[in-house]
Amino acid sequence: MLLPEGYGGGVVNIGKGSNVQDGVIISSKQGHTNIGDGVTIGHSAQIDSATIESDSLIGMGAIISAGAYVESNSFVAAGAVVGGGVRIPSGELWAGTPAKKLRDLTDAQIEKIKYQASEYVKLSGNHMHVMELGGNVPDSKIEHLVTFPLEAGENSVTAEQNDDNEFKDDNKVAISAEEVKALSDEQPVSKGAAASA
Repeated sequence: MLLPEGYGGGVVNIGKGSNVQDGVIISSKQGHTNIGDGVTIGHSAQIDSATIESDSLIGMGAIISAGAYVESNSFVAAGAVVGGGVRIPSGELWAGTPAKKLRDLTDAQIEKIKYQASEYVKLSGNHMHVMELGGNVPDSKIEHLVTFPLEAGENSVTAEQNDDNEFKDDNKVAISAEEVKALSDEQPVSKGAAASA
C-alpha cells in the first residue's frame, strides 16, 4: 500500500467477522491500528494506533489510546480509558479511568462475547437491503439486537444477581455494583504523594 508523501500515520486493519458500531472513531495517527477477527467495538468508542486481538469486546464510549494492546478474549468496559502502552492480558475485564483489571472473565462469558460478535455479523447480513436503499429505513422496520441485557436492581447496575452477588446467568458479561463502587472509591495517587509515602 502506498501512503501519501509526508503521511506520518499507519493503516487500519479490521479482521473478518468483526463489527464496528455507530459513531466509532478508528484512526492510525501514530502507527498501525490492528483489529483481529470477531471483535465487537461498541458505539462511540475511539481507537487510535492500537492492537485489539481476536474475540474481544470494546464497550461503548471506551477509549483505546495509541500503543495500547488488548489481547484476545478480553473485555474493555463501556467508558473505560486504556492508556497508551497498556497491555490487557487475555481473558480479563478492565474498566475505569484509567482502565485497570477488575477480574477474569469466565469461560462462559468469553463464549458469549464470541457468540454476540457473530450475531452482529448475521444481523448486518439480514439488513444489507438497508444500504441498497440509501440507509433511510426507519428504526421501526429494523430488528434490534440487544447485546448484554442490563437491568437496574436495588443493589445492581447490571444483570440479575443472586444473594452472593454472583450472576445467575454466567453467560452475561457485566460488571457488579461492587466492582463499579470499588472503581469510584479509589483515589489516584499523585507522583509526589507516592514518593513521600
